[in-house]
Amino acid sequence: MLVPFARQALQSPSSYYQIDISSISTVNNTSTSSSALRDMGFQARGFFLRDHLTYRAGVFSGERDSDARNSLRTAGYLQYDFLDTETGYTFLGTALGKKKILAVDSGFDKQGTYRSWSGNIASDTPVHQGDEVGINFQYIHYDGQTKFVAIPDQNDLLLELAYYLHRVKLQPFVSISSQNLVGAEERSKDVDRYSSGINYYIHGQNLKWTLQYNRAVPRNSTAQPGNEITTQLQLFYF
Repeated sequence: MLVPFARQALQSPSSYYQIDISSISTVNNTSTSSSALRDMGFQARGFFLRDHLTYRAGVFSGERDSDARNSLRTAGYLQYDFLDTETGYTFLGTALGKKKILAVDSGFDKQGTYRSWSGNIASDTPVHQGDEVGINFQYIHYDGQTKFVAIPDQNDLLLELAYYLHRVKLQPFVSISSQNLVGAEERSKDVDRYSSGINYYIHGQNLKWTLQYNRAVPRNSTAQPGNEITTQLQLFYF
C-alpha cells in the first residue's frame, strides 16, 4: 500500500498536474525497498471533525537485514481540509474545477536512524463556473544517517501552479523544485528543476494528452544544465 508520508505520494497518478510525480517525492523510494512508493505492512486510517481531519499511521516492512531482525518502518500522516473533504484512499492533484480543496498536512517516515518529514499546502479553487486555479507547495526533509547512507541530509521544495480552462479543456502548468543538500561535501549535488507544459483533457482524466518541457540546473558544480521534452497520452479505464 502507499506509505502515508507526503501528500503528493498519496495522490492518484491520474490527476497529477505534471506528467509524473516530482523527483523530490521519491528520494527515499529505493533505499526503503519501496515499490512505486508502496510497501508491505499494516495501516490505520480515520476521520474526525465531520471528515475534515484525517490521519493515517502504519507499520511497514521497509529495508530488511539478512536476518530480518532489524526495526520495522513506521510512517504517519495528518491532514486538515478547510473546504471539501477528501475521504478516498488517494488524494486529487487537479480536480478540474469540480471540488473546492484547501488542505494542510504533515507526515513522517522513519526506520532505524533514518528520518524524514514533510509539510504541504494544496489548493484547488473553482473559478469562472468551471475553471480551476491549482496550487501545491511541498517541503520534505530527508536524512538517511547511518541507516541509508545513499540519502544525504537535505531540504527539498516543490511548487506547482496550474490553471484549467474548462471551455477548451486545456490546463497550462508550471513547476519548480529545488533539492538542497546539507554539508559542504554534498552541495555539489544541489539541483533546481523547472517544468512547464499543457494538458489537454480529451475525455477528462480517462483520456488526456500532455506536452511538457523540463530543465535541470545544477547549482554548485561544473555539470551543464539538461533539457527534456516529453509528450504523453494517458488512457485510464475504470
